[in-house]
Amino acid sequence: MIRQEHRPLGKPAQTTGGWKASLASKPPCQARRQADGGWARTRIVSFHLAKHSLDLPHLRRVDRKGRHGSRHRALPGIGGAVRTSIASQDRSWSARGIDVTAKINEIRQKDPRVSLQVELQAAFGLRAREAMQLRPHFADKGSYLSITHGTKGGRDRVEPIRTPEQRALLERAKTFCASHSSSTSDPKRKLHQWKNHYYQVVRAFGITRKDEIVSHGLRHQYANDRYQELTGTDSPVRGGDSVEKSTDKAARSVVAEELGHSREGVTTHYLGRREPGGGPIAWVGAPHNDCRPGHSTQTVGPG
Repeated sequence: MIRQEHRPLGKPAQTTGGWKASLASKPPCQARRQADGGWARTRIVSFHLAKHSLDLPHLRRVDRKGRHGSRHRALPGIGGAVRTSIASQDRSWSARGIDVTAKINEIRQKDPRVSLQVELQAAFGLRAREAMQLRPHFADKGSYLSITHGTKGGRDRVEPIRTPEQRALLERAKTFCASHSSSTSDPKRKLHQWKNHYYQVVRAFGITRKDEIVSHGLRHQYANDRYQELTGTDSPVRGGDSVEKSTDKAARSVVAEELGHSREGVTTHYLGRREPGGGPIAWVGAPHNDCRPGHSTQTVGPG
C-alpha cells in the first residue's frame, strides 16, 4: 500500500482520519512554489504487501523542475514490478574484457600513486576511499590488514593477508607514505583534492560510469574471485556449477566480512543467487530504463 504525504517545507504534517482517508483525498503529486521560494516537500512511503501489488496512476515522481516521471521509477514495486538487488551480470573488470594487471600498468605510467591505490583495491577488495586513506604502517598487523579509515558507515574490518603478492604490495605501499602515520595519498593535497585528481587520472584510461567501468568493479572482481577460491567453482553470476548450500553460505559469509558487510545476503549484489533447482536466477520481463547495469526487474503477480 502507498502512503503519500504532501506538505510545504517548514510546516508540520496534519493527519486526520488516518492514512487511508488521507490517501483518497490527496491530489496528484505536483511541485508548488511557496511564498519563500521553497519547493513543496513530497514524501512517499511504501508499504509492501506480501500478496498484493497496486497500480496507483496518480502517484508519480516529480523532479525539482516540476516534471512528472514514471511512477515505476519512483516507486519500484507498484504495478507488479519489483526491483531486485540480485546481480544478473558480472560487473567485475574481467567481465568487461579488461586485463586488470595491464590496466594498472598503464595507469602506473601516468601516476604511480594512483595505480598503487587501484592495485590495493584489486588485491584487498577495498573501496576507492579506503585505498586513498589507507595507512599501511598502522594497518599492517602481520597476518591481516586492519581497515579503519574511509570505511562505509565507519565500520572497521580486517582483511587477511593470504598471498606473497599481497604482502609485497603492502610493503611497496609503505614506500609511498611520508611518515608512519601517513596514508597512500599525496601528502601535498587535501583528501578532496586527491579524490578529484584520482578520478581525473582513471577517467583518462576509460574507467568511467559512461563506459560502465568504475573503481567499484574491482570489489566485484575481488568478491567473485574470492568465492571461486573458497568454493572451487565460479559464482552464480559467472555461471558456475552448483555447490552445497552450506558451502555456498560459508563462502558468502567470508566474502561479506572481507568486503565490510555484516550480512551474508548482501553478497547477492556481487555474486548473484541460484534458483532452488540449481541454475542461476533468470528474470522475466524487460527491465525498466532506469535499472543499473547488472540489475534486473522481475515481474511478479499477486499470490
